[in-house]
Amino acid sequence: NNTVCPMQNVVKSKTKSKPTSLHDVWIPVSSKNKKKAAKAHLPATIAKKENTLVENRFYIPPGSGVSDLPKKKNTEVAKTSFATIAAKEENTTRVKTFKRNQRRSRKRAKNRAKKETEVTAQKNRELDVKSAIDIITKVDNSGSTKENPGVMALQPQTAENSECYLLNLPYDILTGGVLSFLSPRDMETFGCCNKYAKDIAEDGFLWRSVFQTRFPLSQLSPNSMKEWKLAYKLMRANIVERLRCIHTKKNFFEDVLGSGIDFTVNPKTNRVDYISMSQDLLSATAFTKEKIRTDAFGNKFKLFLPLFFSAEHFQRALPQVRKTIVRLCPERNSTRFDPSMVLDVMPKIINTFIVLVADEGISASRKSFLGFTRVHRLFLALAHQYPTIKVEALRRLKLFVASEENRVKSACPSLGNLLPLLSVVDQSDFDWSNIRPAYLGESFDRSVLWVCKAHPKLEKTHSSTGEVECKQTAEERVTLTLEAMKVNLRLLMFHVYFMKTCCRNSTTDRAILYDRFFGQPDPEDISPNGTDDSGSKDHDGVDTSPPLSYTHFQRHVTYILSVNAWQRFFKFIGVRCPSTKGDLARILRNAVKNSRCKGYHKAGMDFSRVHANGTSKILAKGQQYSTSSDLRRVMFTDRWGFHGNTVYLDASCLLYRGRKLINTVDYSNTRGPADSDAVQHSGDVMHASGGTHTIHLDLQSLDAGITSCVFVISAWADAKLSDIVSPSISFTDEEADGEPLCTYNLDAHDKISHLTSVVVCKLYRKKAGGGWHVLAIGDAYRGAADNYGPIYSA
Repeated sequence: NNTVCPMQNVVKSKTKSKPTSLHDVWIPVSSKNKKKAAKAHLPATIAKKENTLVENRFYIPPGSGVSDLPKKKNTEVAKTSFATIAAKEENTTRVKTFKRNQRRSRKRAKNRAKKETEVTAQKNRELDVKSAIDIITKVDNSGSTKENPGVMALQPQTAENSECYLLNLPYDILTGGVLSFLSPRDMETFGCCNKYAKDIAEDGFLWRSVFQTRFPLSQLSPNSMKEWKLAYKLMRANIVERLRCIHTKKNFFEDVLGSGIDFTVNPKTNRVDYISMSQDLLSATAFTKEKIRTDAFGNKFKLFLPLFFSAEHFQRALPQVRKTIVRLCPERNSTRFDPSMVLDVMPKIINTFIVLVADEGISASRKSFLGFTRVHRLFLALAHQYPTIKVEALRRLKLFVASEENRVKSACPSLGNLLPLLSVVDQSDFDWSNIRPAYLGESFDRSVLWVCKAHPKLEKTHSSTGEVECKQTAEERVTLTLEAMKVNLRLLMFHVYFMKTCCRNSTTDRAILYDRFFGQPDPEDISPNGTDDSGSKDHDGVDTSPPLSYTHFQRHVTYILSVNAWQRFFKFIGVRCPSTKGDLARILRNAVKNSRCKGYHKAGMDFSRVHANGTSKILAKGQQYSTSSDLRRVMFTDRWGFHGNTVYLDASCLLYRGRKLINTVDYSNTRGPADSDAVQHSGDVMHASGGTHTIHLDLQSLDAGITSCVFVISAWADAKLSDIVSPSISFTDEEADGEPLCTYNLDAHDKISHLTSVVVCKLYRKKAGGGWHVLAIGDAYRGAADNYGPIYSA
């Protein structure tokens, strides 16, 4: 009976008789009937039914003014009189009105205070602008004070004027007015005040003004306003010339710069095993449009990998970086980039570089050091661009340490590619000390194969009767193992040096450290004033050079290559050396047993068949895999031309016994030690527009104590390398129809205005009577044939 009428939206009466009018109808209080109840008038005939209760629902006469009530109420609430409800409603309305008035009053007071603050701040800004103008006027008129020349006379700061409103000045007044009068060093100091001051001190328009004022003739023009500060620092350090493509001569502001990449693929696994990087900078234009595929030494490469120089350059180069990384992962059979590919490529580049330096396949030159740091900076940039790289690197490291099953070759094919993962993981999360015990044990187990290849008898750890080898045999094992593992030990020491030097603190801290030098970690060691940078030790002989510098790198490389004792090796990597040779021999015998159990080798196997089919052509540059060349007579030739006044490009040969200089053969001293015919210099052979220098070496007649011959070219007197026209430098084997041992393209060299010499290559042997090896270098230095000091220091 309580159905709702569709037309009138009302509830019918309990009786079946049809209501005569809407005034005779009970209207339930609900959201849809509020308006209708408010408009209806309260009839006199219904007044007596005020508190009627039907099915626990209120039926209130229309026009009573009572608010909506809950559907379920107990009897006591339902019997409340309308007079009481009306009084409560009136009181509630009064309270709401009072609170609303309070809110309005507080809002008006807050607005008044805000306006007063804005007016005060505006007055203070006007006073600061006026004060700044007065100070600038004083400086222009009076300059400095008599008591302290160069310093403005300012009033002493008191309690009344202790608060500074400088940062409240408008942004354009600060950058275009006040800060434009500061020196770059003072702007750096100003940026250390707070974050807002740092943002102002990094303003591109401000640094563009500074750059154009200090270097008005410079043609350098960055693509982004953020790079003007970087451009100023590079110009001030005089190293922009070194950051150019060797062919197009464009810098990284004008084009994408990187290096050529060569790689080899293992035919069994279809995986790239080694990736070598050219030491010369190359532009994307030279690689893609001009099809350049060789460096200054004639070494060929296949791919182009952009490097990191600035954040803007990295973003421009990122598509090409991804494309190259995909090409270096053929085993995935995919053309789409995945961040995990970075962990398969970048560690191989780092490991290949360390292997070649440890095996003296490439020189520890300045170019190689700078290239190595650029690769690491690119690795860090990719890890920050794709955070999953850091997560995956940390997972792999922890997995390696977790159990023995994760360390075998099937789970971890290359130990050398594992350690570079530490370079993109925060030191607080994982460092060398966490992985050291597990890594060292596995490294010794895998080295057994190469030790037994050199000395097969070391595979036997016990006699036929089961007795342990005697003391003499144990000592022989220690000595022979050290000799066979020399390159492996160097490799580990280089990794440890890299982690201690370049992998401190967090990855962000490492990136900031690199960015401080913008891809040139030690620009001050090549200074335009011509000072010598070799003296980086104090009077006590302690190395005081910065950790991230070429000088520091060079001295540690020299030390690592000279390590010939187990004690020095263990000390360098931070492990306590066994106290006796017997204890060390026991560790080495256990490594042989572990290698046999893991299936790395088999008892009685023919170790001469290991790598019988050859190895990677990249590793063939090193001593371990290359056969000693049977050289007898070699010739170093230097040809050049010039325009106008005569210019000399001298060729010199420096003879060393170990690290001691024995003799210098050049145009003025044309014979070797004691006037022997083993080394002969042609002297100046000149013609109208050029000249030639030739140096002949008879290696069989050379003093047996001579271990290395270093070949240098240099511009004479006030001439520069850029003054040389059409140079041609070659190092050939005279008995092999002039077969080139090393060639060098000086035109492709990064000719720097204040550098006048190039260390081209080194011919060396490890011991007297041993085979000779050729090592390309290509580093530029100061000095010439009339001033050998900087060349000797280099």
